[in-house]
Amino acid sequence: MSVSPFRNKYPKSGKTLEAVYTNRRSVSELDPAHILGLVNYSAPLEPDTQHADIRTSLRISLPSLSESNNIEVWISGDPVKTAQMGNLHYRHTEELMFGTLEMSESDYSSISDCSHSAYTEIINAIQELGYRHLLRMWNYFPDINKDSDGLERYRAFTVGRHQALSVIPDFERYLPSASAVGTQENGFQIVFLAATKPGIQVENPRQISAFHYPETYGPKSPSFARATLKHWPEGKHSQLFISGTASIVGHETLYPESTSKQTEEIINNINSLIENVRDSHQLNVNNIADISFLKVYIRYPKDINDVKKVLKLHLKPSQPIMFLQGDICRRELLVEIEGVIDIQR
Repeated sequence: MSVSPFRNKYPKSGKTLEAVYTNRRSVSELDPAHILGLVNYSAPLEPDTQHADIRTSLRISLPSLSESNNIEVWISGDPVKTAQMGNLHYRHTEELMFGTLEMSESDYSSISDCSHSAYTEIINAIQELGYRHLLRMWNYFPDINKDSDGLERYRAFTVGRHQALSVIPDFERYLPSASAVGTQENGFQIVFLAATKPGIQVENPRQISAFHYPETYGPKSPSFARATLKHWPEGKHSQLFISGTASIVGHETLYPESTSKQTEEIINNINSLIENVRDSHQLNVNNIADISFLKVYIRYPKDINDVKKVLKLHLKPSQPIMFLQGDICRRELLVEIEGVIDIQR
């Protein structure tokens, strides 16, 4: 491994990739040469945070409900380079790419056409550049639950995404983990991680795979995996990228009227996913308390204390958590949780 990607308060990590949640003041303590990507979550019209020479910095219009940390920084153990291809801005090492893409929906006839164009551009770019394997994707756009031309915008988005991804042979086997969250400002935004070598698709025994949902949930099933397991080349470090996880068992939403019960069900789902990884891949990981950092999307800010109360029963006090106000992909869902687990092998 190369020199530490941190300076000052951050210790040497010895990892290919990790992330930290921080704030405007502390961002300056990170070494720009090792920042793979930076995402600033903020309320509408709040000034952007731009780190010096980091063109992959991106502002997502999701108000932070956390006390202070609203900036997510992805850090590489190896020095990174910056580049651009069309609408795609990216930073990369020899084996890893962090990309961001922003598009204006007004340039397209529908959210479906916009998502199809965005995903097609990403697929073409990663194939040309050699980072052929998507590990994790985050999708952000406004009015996610509103109807447009007789179809909910999230469902229309999934149609465009499916059309773009389906050009890949046997594409369902290679779908990455993902999230789709409704923002408060116009603009279609995607953040993603891709690598030169593939991760391993992981599903949850308690849930039907999203890409096998019945047509009740739209003309095309959501194209993502419940998680992606990535073994990094040094042989001692793996990461589990957990998709946005909601109170869904099988394919049905549970407890539509209770944020607390939805949060409990999410924890059950995440624990089931983790147990599947542990048993199938013989890894030293047990439950949600092993997650290295979590991101929690809450539809209504008034519910944050209910969510925190439940999480406190299952998490360690030191686990980094970012709380954001965002709309979830189904109208009846009140909370969604995602995260990453760093696993020492």
